[in-house]
Amino acid sequence: MTSLKPIKQIVLLLLLLLVSTSICKSQSNHFPSSGFVGVGTSSPNSQLHISGNTLNYMDRYVGSNGFIAAAFRYRTARGSFNSPSANLSGDWLGSLNFTGYAGSSFSNYTAAAIVGYAAEDFTTSSQGTGISFWTSPLGTIGSVTERMRILPNGNIGIGTTTTGSHKLAVNGSIGAREIKVEMTSWPDFVFGKTYNLMSLEELEAFIELEGHLPNIPKEDDVINSGIELGDMNKRLLQKIEELTLHMIQQNKELIKVNKELAELKTKLATMNENKIRTSRN
Repeated sequence: MTSLKPIKQIVLLLLLLLVSTSICKSQSNHFPSSGFVGVGTSSPNSQLHISGNTLNYMDRYVGSNGFIAAAFRYRTARGSFNSPSANLSGDWLGSLNFTGYAGSSFSNYTAAAIVGYAAEDFTTSSQGTGISFWTSPLGTIGSVTERMRILPNGNIGIGTTTTGSHKLAVNGSIGAREIKVEMTSWPDFVFGKTYNLMSLEELEAFIELEGHLPNIPKEDDVINSGIELGDMNKRLLQKIEELTLHMIQQNKELIKVNKELAELKTKLATMNENKIRTSRN
């Protein structure tokens, strides 16, 4: 009697092949030996084309090392596959490009992007990088413009790629509900017993000579170098406190003058009464 074992193996192999073919067809995947690869599409138009209406997941199990995560790694080099060369400053190392459906087809233009770039010529010991963020203005197609950049030193530029020594540089206005400036000192020393308050006469002479208040920057300095909010608020408060002391002094002098004036009025009234009495006698 002929053994059924080979027949069973053939049938099982055919069933597996049929199931695999059915799954691939239902998912419309495309895995050729060469050319473009498609996941969820049978007509890929790039080296890897993923299409579908569900979220894509990438899992990685890292044991007890929480600093390793699932990641895509972009690798970019100048030159060719067989003869790569080092990246130069300004080269784009990789980008996430975003586009959308334009009514009849997907747009061929990049609508927004996040770009990693080389901030210096790459060597085996120095590979500084930065990240830039790009968006498209309303009413335009393919006009992506850089809006923000994170420099290699961690400084952030919004509307500018030059931050100087600032951690955050903004070329434009800033709207905020609240801004907190932390200070290490405050000019309450003005109210100290040993503070040498400039007299109003001395202050007048200084203004006539310098054209600005003491300890306040000149107009040209402000225009050329700007101001630091914390420092300027401290300087302005010092002037307010000095002005308050002058007002207190002026008020004391005014009270004294009013008292002396009242005494003079009393004396004058007494003198007038005595004079009237003398004239009657």
